[in-house]
Amino acid sequence: RCYMKNKKHCCKRMEDELDFNCRIHKTPWECKDQLFYYDPEEKRYFFLLHDTAENFCTQTYMYFCVWCGKKLFDQQRLTNEQN
Repeated sequence: RCYMKNKKHCCKRMEDELDFNCRIHKTPWECKDQLFYYDPEEKRYFFLLHDTAENFCTQTYMYFCVWCGKKLFDQQRLTNEQN
C-alpha cells in the first residue's frame, strides 16, 4: 500500500494538499485555496478555515486524515517525546 519511498504524510492526497504553494500569497493563512497546514515542530495537522469577507483565518486541529482515515495526532506519543 506504500505509494512512494520517502513519504512524509499518511497518504498521497494529504501529501499533494500539503505541497500546495500559492503564487500570490506568502502564507497558508492568507490563501483561501490552502485548506491544510502541517506544523513540523508540533507534528500536528491543521484545517484552515478562511473567512474571506472578514479577511480572517482560523485553524483547528485535525485528528484523522479526511481521505484515508489514519490517526494523525497521538497526544500520548507527544507527551512521551517531550519527557
